[in-house]
Amino acid sequence: MSYAQQLRGEIRIEPPLTWEEYKDGPFVRPPGGWGYHDSLALKMERAIPVNGAPELSCGGPEFVAVALQVTGSEYYDDAMDNVFSDFIRKHVATHRFTGHIILIGEEQGDLTRYTVNGTDIVTDEARLVWSDGTEIDHDDYCL
Repeated sequence: MSYAQQLRGEIRIEPPLTWEEYKDGPFVRPPGGWGYHDSLALKMERAIPVNGAPELSCGGPEFVAVALQVTGSEYYDDAMDNVFSDFIRKHVATHRFTGHIILIGEEQGDLTRYTVNGTDIVTDEARLVWSDGTEIDHDDYCL
C-alpha cells in the first residue's frame, strides 16, 4: 500500500532540455494522456516561437522543456523520489535547475521540500516549533 502525497511547485531548467535529452524521460506526457507520473510533467515551449501555433504539452523535436512542473496533486508515490532525483542528476552537468517542489503527506505535519539550485538537491523535512523555539512533539499534532 502506498502513501499518498500532494504536490506543488516548479523546477526551472536553464538552458531548456532538447528533444534528444527529454524524449525518453519519465516526465514526458504523451499526446492526449498522462505521462509516467500523473502529478509531474515537463513544461514545453516551442524552440522557435510560431505566432498562432497551438500550444502542445507532449513535446517533440520542435519543443524544449523549460521546467518540471506539478500538473496534478492527487497522488505521489514515494518510489518517485528516486526517479525525480535521478532525472535531475542525469542532466545537472549541462543544465541548471532552480526551484522547489513541496510534498504534503496524508498525516498532519508531514511536509517535505525538494529545493534544487544548480547541482544540489536539498531535502528539508518541515518541523513545528512553539513561539519560544522548542520543537513540538509529533504525538501532539498527529491526532
